[in-house]
Amino acid sequence: MASQKYGLVVGIFAEKGGPGKTTTAVNLAVQAAHQGIDVLIIDADPQQSASKFIARRNANEHKPTVNCQIQTGSLTASIKDAITRYEMIIIDAGGRASKELISGMCNAHVVYTPTAPSLMDLETMEKFSEMVNQAKEINPELIVYAYLSRVKYSQKKAKLPMAKEFLAESFPDFKLSEVCLSEREVFQNASNEGLGVVEMKNAAEASEEVRALLKEILEVTNTNFKGA
Repeated sequence: MASQKYGLVVGIFAEKGGPGKTTTAVNLAVQAAHQGIDVLIIDADPQQSASKFIARRNANEHKPTVNCQIQTGSLTASIKDAITRYEMIIIDAGGRASKELISGMCNAHVVYTPTAPSLMDLETMEKFSEMVNQAKEINPELIVYAYLSRVKYSQKKAKLPMAKEFLAESFPDFKLSEVCLSEREVFQNASNEGLGVVEMKNAAEASEEVRALLKEILEVTNTNFKGA
């Protein structure tokens, strides 16, 4: 998959609520916009947190544009339309089994699923894995990555190795991202202002995590954009 103008469809999905998928989705979109990528967020979460973020963002002047549309039900038609108009489409679907999540996986090129590094959170991945397997019957080329999110500093030495080992052993069909997103107050502060962390002062480490995650997504899908 390599193109200067390609409708790359990225799903940020999780069956369990609260792992930070919307935070990831909006920050990836902002970073993509800063790299000159024409990006659209499809907000398919009933809470509509991503679209509310974009509404706050639109009040800021002189910031790279991030487009957003709200969609419920099957996403198939919306995705097929979006790939003809945008270079990158990021889908944020609610943390539950739904038409939005399943149709999103059936039409995505790559899915990134976040999980906190605690055992209780990791164990909830089993149901999501079952949904992925169902989607792959329709979309066999789907690439799925798990990444650790909301990682507290105190967990990095003690829990990260355990979490990575658990994911590798329990979900061999998932690739494991080299990037983890830390639990940082700046993510919440940025969201409140309609900004990505890459647009915040004193957020170098958080910004680097987001840049690294987007870089990895483009690399694993072998996607190159003209403006990036």
